[in-house]
Amino acid sequence: MNKCYHRAVIVILLVTSILLFCVSCTFNQTLADNVFHTDYNVFSSADSIELDFSPLSGIEILDAALSGDDIVVLTSSTTGFNFLFYSQKGELLRTSESISLADDDLVFEIYSPNENTVCLATGKYAIIETQDGYLFHDIELRSFDRNGSLQSDSVTIERDFEANEPGVAFTKDGNIYVACDTKVYCYRRDGSLVYENDYGVDVDLFLMNNRPVISSYKKILPVAQWQTNLGDGYEVEPLSSLTNVSNVNGLFLANSAGVFAFDFSRRESVKIMSWNDTNLGSSTEVIRTYILSNSVFLVQSLSSDGSDKLTIILPSTESSAGEVSESSNITEITIAGFGISDHSYLSYVIQTYCDKHPDVSIQIRDYLDEYGGERGKSQMSIDILTDDAADIYYYTPYDFEIDDRLAFVDLKTITSTDPTFSKNDFYWDIVESTEKDGQLFRFPLCFSVAATIGPKSIIGDISAWTLSEYMNYDDSLPSGSILYSGGRPSEIFSDYLSSNYRAFIDPQTGTIDFSTSLFTDALDYAERFSFYDEKTREQKISEVNCLIHANIYDFPSYVDAITTMHEPFTIIGYPENNGVLKANPNMLLSLSSTTKNQDIAWDILKFCLSEEMQVMTDPNSESGIYGIPLNRNALQVQMDGLLERASEDSLLTESNSQDFLLWLDDISATTSFDKSIWTIVQEEAPAYFTGQKSAEELAAVLENRIGLLLAERGD
Repeated sequence: MNKCYHRAVIVILLVTSILLFCVSCTFNQTLADNVFHTDYNVFSSADSIELDFSPLSGIEILDAALSGDDIVVLTSSTTGFNFLFYSQKGELLRTSESISLADDDLVFEIYSPNENTVCLATGKYAIIETQDGYLFHDIELRSFDRNGSLQSDSVTIERDFEANEPGVAFTKDGNIYVACDTKVYCYRRDGSLVYENDYGVDVDLFLMNNRPVISSYKKILPVAQWQTNLGDGYEVEPLSSLTNVSNVNGLFLANSAGVFAFDFSRRESVKIMSWNDTNLGSSTEVIRTYILSNSVFLVQSLSSDGSDKLTIILPSTESSAGEVSESSNITEITIAGFGISDHSYLSYVIQTYCDKHPDVSIQIRDYLDEYGGERGKSQMSIDILTDDAADIYYYTPYDFEIDDRLAFVDLKTITSTDPTFSKNDFYWDIVESTEKDGQLFRFPLCFSVAATIGPKSIIGDISAWTLSEYMNYDDSLPSGSILYSGGRPSEIFSDYLSSNYRAFIDPQTGTIDFSTSLFTDALDYAERFSFYDEKTREQKISEVNCLIHANIYDFPSYVDAITTMHEPFTIIGYPENNGVLKANPNMLLSLSSTTKNQDIAWDILKFCLSEEMQVMTDPNSESGIYGIPLNRNALQVQMDGLLERASEDSLLTESNSQDFLLWLDDISATTSFDKSIWTIVQEEAPAYFTGQKSAEELAAVLENRIGLLLAERGD
């Protein structure tokens, strides 16, 4: 089996070293500053542990990566292809069964998103050699468990890639990037294409701080949908003495003298470890250095008999250097969340704040990176109620199942006494609508608005409707038409009940009661307006939708929505919300009730909401943030920029911008979602929609389970 060392191409393209970075003023500085940053220490000594390969014979090392806290090594041997898992102490933890790779498979990339999964990107040479090199038929993305079993989420990117060696990179958000000659393609994890960029020159691809970066001779540039001009990248002056470029936690390089970190602030390479500090010595013939993190190195070298060997290098330090502060009077703040480590917006906020406040160090704790999947969310919900809580939480409405009163600070007690904070700077009605029992536990960083757009000839000029009124409008339509259909019945019903369960609480007794006409209306609504019959497990006969559902997340999406209907129209909220237009918060910010640095944590949260930071929000997924900024001034700056760049025939007009701002002023509520109740309804509702339970039986079961949940929570 061949191994495509596409990382080695970086060495060629950078001419194997970087000593001087010259910043271009025209470069997208926000993204660049976020990506081009190296966290490193200068090490004084190192432990060296040689790995044991005795379970296999005739071994060839193909690649290696971190898998959780462990090290996974992909090998080829006389028995096939295997994963070997080692602890960082060098203990062999597991040898997988032979994995499903063919001899002609080429491994472009190995990536372990969590401790239970290892992903490989592989491809095959085509027989035909093209003008630009070999032709690769498709790239296959395969996921394996620790036993080597192929998992069901493997996918094939069906495309002929014309290149000597396509570069492949995985990011933590699930996207896959492929570099092929002058182009870079961005794919979702399901294999669908998001976008492609053509840079006009041959480029290579690698990751730096979990961001895809391209390189071409003297330029390096973060991959972004809006940025395709390599001339705006960082310029480098190469030398030929350094080899094995790696890019975990920044940019690291290795040569016969040791390991170097590139310090972007000083624009020079800093030697962080000498081979003389290990038992390898400078005379060891190093084939490749895997820099798995900024403190775990793996060295592939030749043993005396000519076979491969791997040595773990665990350096230790006496002092910090470079871009890591040496001050002992640093206040450390932790921001925790789920899947947030690669949010460019958050990283930029942190870097900018720390540049302004050198006495503060901000760390990100990402529970997705640490634990993966649902386990990460569960652990975050546990830790937040203990001494392991972070100072600030940056999260979505779907990440927590906790009592806010136990976990978070009531921010009203802070905003009311902070003279530098003005409610008028924000869409404060939206903020207040998130209150619970008069207490404010979170700020939405940004938001979108889900709206229904319908012809006035059908729904008139209404501003509200109930479920039953919505169904009456539908009854008046001609055969073959429907107001709108989408989703499965049990999902529609679960969404409704988890957002509106308080409408069923009896004010007299305080208990939940589903023996109402509203409950049966919700069941009828979910069944009528779904596109799927759960009883027959078949999709319903398609009908013409008379309404348009629009997700409005910025000024252009608002203009797109209002210009879609080619007749007089009404914008109204979903019937699940009684027609009320509600803001959907994207990311939320809260302060932990256990933080020992509340003043600094609040200052950081407030900085996230400042015009300076909020103007950076962008609906493009590359930014890690998606929606209308909560800060009014930031939104105005964004809109002014759009209007200034708009062409004469553009619908992004001053008139439409004023209409958009007035429309936003009328939004004074936010959507609510109770994950625990949603889970209960999802478990029980299918029995009704498949005919196994009556409405009365479903109501009784839900009353019991949800009633117990509310009693336990004290709701």
